[in-house]
Amino acid sequence: MNKTLTRGEILFFAAYIFYFAVNMIKRTGILNLILIPNVLGLLEILSVFIVALKILSEKAYKNRDFIVIVFTILLIFISCVCNANFDLFFSVCFMIGMKDISYQKMLKVTFLIQIVIFITIAAGILTKTIPNQLTGTMVWANTIIDDNAVGRYNLGFSHPNVASGVVLFSTLVYMCLRNRCSLAELFIALTVNYLVYQKTGSRTCFLMILVFLPFMYWFSNKKNMQKYWRVLLTIAPVIIILTAVFAQIFYNENNALLAKINTLLSGRLNLGHGGWLKYGITLFGQKITWIVNLGGEQGRPYDYVDSAYMRVLLENGLLVFILLCIMSVVTMRRFVRAGNGKFCIAFLALLVHAMVEISIYYSYWGPFCMLIGGLGFIDSEKEEKNAK
Repeated sequence: MNKTLTRGEILFFAAYIFYFAVNMIKRTGILNLILIPNVLGLLEILSVFIVALKILSEKAYKNRDFIVIVFTILLIFISCVCNANFDLFFSVCFMIGMKDISYQKMLKVTFLIQIVIFITIAAGILTKTIPNQLTGTMVWANTIIDDNAVGRYNLGFSHPNVASGVVLFSTLVYMCLRNRCSLAELFIALTVNYLVYQKTGSRTCFLMILVFLPFMYWFSNKKNMQKYWRVLLTIAPVIIILTAVFAQIFYNENNALLAKINTLLSGRLNLGHGGWLKYGITLFGQKITWIVNLGGEQGRPYDYVDSAYMRVLLENGLLVFILLCIMSVVTMRRFVRAGNGKFCIAFLALLVHAMVEISIYYSYWGPFCMLIGGLGFIDSEKEEKNAK
């Protein structure tokens, strides 16, 4: 294996380290320790500029590749102008920049950054320079996890759900980096995520780790993927995305099943349905000011949609939503064809998590959104090998 970095890899990882670290820091208590927080915004823009240089310096684009990239960039840019938010545009630049970048190298860099930030937060909490805030108490009544009140601590992050989500995806990153995983590693990973659940009260992430981690272990120790797995995983993105959107569009509190699901999801179906009725959809997106203060802001009640798919549909428009669906299906299909079960499960976890959180294109949750660009936008022999 050639350990020498190419010029493209140097540009990409220089940009990615800044981009990923900045986006994580902005969601943690480390942000309060930075004397000039505005520097982070400048570093983020600088990282996008560097990855743009990497994209422009590529010489191996086929005509089809070039057309797809230009169409995607123009569509996303127009949508972000209409939405007055360029987070999606920045993410897409890095997705496209993943061309000819080793996924294993990207995951190693990501995991290293996560570990450094975890250690920094832990040290900050111990020295009381970073607060571990109690954000509230929830009662998960009538659930399979706990009927008692659970105190929700943010563990030094901006929200308990962010803390548990980052730990969830860092666990999946570790599993993807391992050629084979032992039962001891599986037990430790489950224990760590359980302890995080006990502090954050984020049951969605804990349920996900209970479901997906055993599959990650299974595929890490199994070479061949059976035909039924190939079929299920290939159609899974369509089922997940459409289920998430239609459950919110057609939500009715008088429907016992939907009402129960809405309760288990802390009212997310009702909020998504309200967003659908209030804002509707457009072709290229629209600017929406969400109200996230539970007490209300400026006399307005709580108004926020958590689901990434409904958010993309409302904020970025129908065309971007269709593009997201297509690229998610193509990406999963590529991994299935390569027989890489671990990456299939990791990407599936991202799609499921995006049903309840805006994680489909925000890299601070985890790096698996980068897989969409690496496999979906470009078709090259090197990337086919990276998928294996």
